[in-house]
Amino acid sequence: MKRYDVVILGSHLSTGLLAAILGRHGVRVAVVPTAADRELPSGETTVPYTAELFYLLGSRFGIPEISAMGMFRDLPAEIRATSGVKRNLGFLYHRPGKDHDPAEALQFRVPGEHVEWHLHRPDVDDYAVRLAVRHGATLFDSQAAPHGVDPALHGVTVTLADGRLVEAEYLVDGSGAGGLLPPALPVPRPAGAAHRARLLHAHFKGVRPFEAVVPPADHGRPDPWSEGTLQHAFPGGWIQVVPFGNHPEGGADLCGVTVSLDPDHFPPGRLAPDEEFFRIAGRFPALAAQFADAAPVGPWRQHEAWPAAVDRCAGPRWFLFDRSAGRQDLLLSRDVTLSLELVHATAAGLLEMARERDWAGDVMDRAAEYQLRLFAFHDRLIAAGRAAAESFPTWNAYLRVWLLWTILSAMSLKRARLDGEGRTGGERWSPVEEFEGAEFWYQVPAGLPELLSESLDDLLAIPAGLDPGTAAERIYQRLRSAPFIPPLFKFADPNARYYRFTIGRRLRMLWWVKTTAPDDFRRLLTIDNVTAIPESHAVRESA
Repeated sequence: MKRYDVVILGSHLSTGLLAAILGRHGVRVAVVPTAADRELPSGETTVPYTAELFYLLGSRFGIPEISAMGMFRDLPAEIRATSGVKRNLGFLYHRPGKDHDPAEALQFRVPGEHVEWHLHRPDVDDYAVRLAVRHGATLFDSQAAPHGVDPALHGVTVTLADGRLVEAEYLVDGSGAGGLLPPALPVPRPAGAAHRARLLHAHFKGVRPFEAVVPPADHGRPDPWSEGTLQHAFPGGWIQVVPFGNHPEGGADLCGVTVSLDPDHFPPGRLAPDEEFFRIAGRFPALAAQFADAAPVGPWRQHEAWPAAVDRCAGPRWFLFDRSAGRQDLLLSRDVTLSLELVHATAAGLLEMARERDWAGDVMDRAAEYQLRLFAFHDRLIAAGRAAAESFPTWNAYLRVWLLWTILSAMSLKRARLDGEGRTGGERWSPVEEFEGAEFWYQVPAGLPELLSESLDDLLAIPAGLDPGTAAERIYQRLRSAPFIPPLFKFADPNARYYRFTIGRRLRMLWWVKTTAPDDFRRLLTIDNVTAIPESHAVRESA
């Protein structure tokens, strides 16, 4: 019987990419599908930072097919056909029983040279697993789900449902099923967690484009909302609409719809997910109109207690990876982004173990600690968003901080990747391995971590009694005074709500960079990285 170096449980995006990387570097890897692979809600949208993660994985580990997943235009035709194009990211705020107020909307436009995308996960997950096979991984039959796992001193044995045994030096459990390893299922609301959510998820047909619900002129001439990800926010929750097939190469009229609800505002009851969803949408006239002719395609997925996380995700010869270690809310593309960050750190650790042939050591402890720190950061980020969604002024302020962090993270990661590509030797990729920094595992402009952390602290203090207006004003004051924020972005102006980068604004941005920008920001815009600004989002004034 063949003995593998690594056996991976789960066949989806992150496990497929991890297996492809290991196989590409000569690691004998097996992938075992599980029943939970298609049961959990999964992220379906990207941001510029996500694209940079695809580029990093492809460049560092020598797999150009992963780099091609960074932009819509570079995707394989088979993936483009069922996935969606993302030309903007829209946010609309709603109040119960009232028509949508066009003054309570934001849109971040994606420049044409950096079009993002919406992942139709059934096809994208399958593609990632086929990519793993192409690079040397062994894929077991999807009917032979793992029945048991025995991590022992000298190796790991996975027993399949049909009685076959899979032996390996090391086990990575990315199934999300839980229960097969000592830590078992991730614990709902782990100690210290700030966020609470009930999640509903389904694919829909017949969702009306929002520009057909509220005329674009009423909003100040935004781009069509249906050309991107649309986030409806209201006190106690949000609904994300992700269209697929919204381009000439696209096929079916299909949208991913994810609902996240605060259990205190929307306690669980006896309603079926379908009935509960339409009852919630019916509270808001514009949402009711958008979904008036819509119907779910396939089953609803309903989860009552998110986030969830394990206390320990590494042990002798095993590692709990991604969705087996933690399950997170899907706001702001964080699910896909988080998965790619974890693929990067986990692959680096496993390849080091493979080089040393030390499968029983503690190399993966570093990746395990990094993973839990990322979960904790994500919890704070999303909990702050939930608090911000109680009013439009705080929601407006929160989104600007998130956008700033996303833009500068993408630019900083690109700079770190370019630094790694330009080096040789064992420390070549050290610029992207500062894993002790959790969300900042590469160098970012001085002051950004503090601005982000202090702004999240203010928003998280609202439920404890901080005045929402005070929280918003503190955030805008930071945005006004931070020297690393280009004035052209106008993040500190709450009335600048439609973000677009024109040629004139690009030239003004470059002038600011050459004259008054801090040195560490200027470093992000070297010749090789000069497109980082156009690849981000920047502001045009609201009409």
